[in-house]
Amino acid sequence: MRLEPGDEILSCDHEYGACDLAWRAACEAKRAIYRKVRLPVPLTADGVVEAITAGFSERTRALTMSHITSPTAAILPVDRLCAAAAERGILTVVDGAHAPGQVPVDLRGLGADIYTGNAHKWLVAPKGAAFLYVHPDHQRWMGSNIISWGWSECADLLDHADCSFVRRSAWQGTSDPAAYLSVPAAISFHGTYLAPRRGECGQLALEARGQIAERFGCPPLLAEEMVGQFVACPIPCDDPAGLHDRLLAEHGIEVPVFRFGDGVLIRPSFAGYNEADDLERLLAALESELADVA
Repeated sequence: MRLEPGDEILSCDHEYGACDLAWRAACEAKRAIYRKVRLPVPLTADGVVEAITAGFSERTRALTMSHITSPTAAILPVDRLCAAAAERGILTVVDGAHAPGQVPVDLRGLGADIYTGNAHKWLVAPKGAAFLYVHPDHQRWMGSNIISWGWSECADLLDHADCSFVRRSAWQGTSDPAAYLSVPAAISFHGTYLAPRRGECGQLALEARGQIAERFGCPPLLAEEMVGQFVACPIPCDDPAGLHDRLLAEHGIEVPVFRFGDGVLIRPSFAGYNEADDLERLLAALESELADVA
C-alpha cells in the first residue's frame, strides 16, 4: 500500500500478534498510524460492528481484521464490517487463518478486498498450504514481496490483459508444491470425516464456555453467536504458563493458556476427532489444578 504520513490502518485489540507487528512496521516506515479499537466484552456481533465503525476517520485507509480471532476465538461479523468499510471507501484486509474448514468461506459474499487463509489448521492439510484472494479491482496495484519470473514477462505489458496478478506473482523460483497439491485431498477428507461433526464440535465448544464459567465464576467472554469450534474462556489463574505445563505433563492435555488483557484465558479446540469425554477430562483437570477456586 502507498501510505502517506498521517494515514491510518484500523484494527482491534483481539488480533494476532504477528499481524500487529507487520502492520506496525509498515506504518512506521511511512510515518502512518496503526490504531487498535478496544472491543467491548462480552463480545457480540452488534457490539463489534458499533465499536469498529465508530473508529473510522477521514484518515482511515484500511481496516484489517480476523475472520476468527486467534487469541479469543471469536467469529467476527466480517461481512457487515466489509460493507461498512466499502461505504466509506476503506480497503478491507481479512486474516482468515482459522476460517477454512471451521466456517463457510464465501469470498464474494463476505465482500473483502483482500482475504488470506490457510489450510493447515481446520482443513488438516500440511503446513505451507495457503491462499491469497485479491478482488479484481485491486489486483493492478497488488504485488509480491518476492519478484516473480513472471514480472519480467509483464515489465513492458503492465496494461496488457495478459499481465495478470497471478502471472506477475506466482513464479517465484524453485519451490516444493506438495503442500498445496495435497489441498484437494484434504478438502475431500474434511468433507467426509470432519465436516459432518462440525455441529457436534460447536456444541462442545459452547458446553465448555458454559461449564468453565459456571465452575470458576468467570463470565463468558463471547456471546454464543461468536463461538465456532474453539472458544476462549476466562479462568482464575495467576500462572498461565505453569497451568499449561501441568495440564500437559500431568493430565495429557494440550490446550493454550495465556494472559489476555487483564486476565487469563484458556482456549480449548474441538475438531472432528474430539468427543465429549475430552471435554470432561479437561474440566476434571481444571478442577484439580484450580481446586482453591473451583
